Amino acid sequence: MKKMMMTMIAAVLMSSAAFAQEEKKCECKNCKKPDKTEMVKHRTDKFAKKYGLNDQQAASLLELNTKYADKFGGPRGHHGKKHGMRHGKKHDEKCDAATGATTPQPRGDKKRPELTEEQKAKFEARRQEMEANRKAYETELKKILTADQFKQYEADMKNHKGHGHKHDKKK
Repeated sequence: MKKMMMTMIAAVLMSSAAFAQEEKKCECKNCKKPDKTEMVKHRTDKFAKKYGLNDQQAASLLELNTKYADKFGGPRGHHGKKHGMRHGKKHDEKCDAATGATTPQPRGDKKRPELTEEQKAKFEARRQEMEANRKAYETELKKILTADQFKQYEADMKNHKGHGHKHDKKK
């Protein structure tokens, strides 16, 4: 009887340990992956508030943002961050498959592997496509906004450029 109880206790402990190793969910409040329409609505509301858009302008902007939602990309990983922290693990950390622990890796002089000509061509084509989409978006946006609103938008975009990825470009 005693052996049977010990066996059952061991089984319960092992099964609870297995459940405890499931992927850790986000611990922040109300953390859920937003859908595309929510993201477009949020972006539109934020823009409308920042630039003082009226109801008609906001409705037109919502339509424009919906049209371009797929062209500008979707969710950017955990909490909108495209690079850096993803699910608690930094890019310069290595994950031990057995324990799940992360260990920082030395940064040193990491060099990116050289791109093939095909990869370079794909990147350039994607860059040109994104640039064309941005210009088309801004052309339509200019029709929605007043001259002052668009001038403020352009100034903000000019100040914003270069604040995204801060990779050292050494040649």
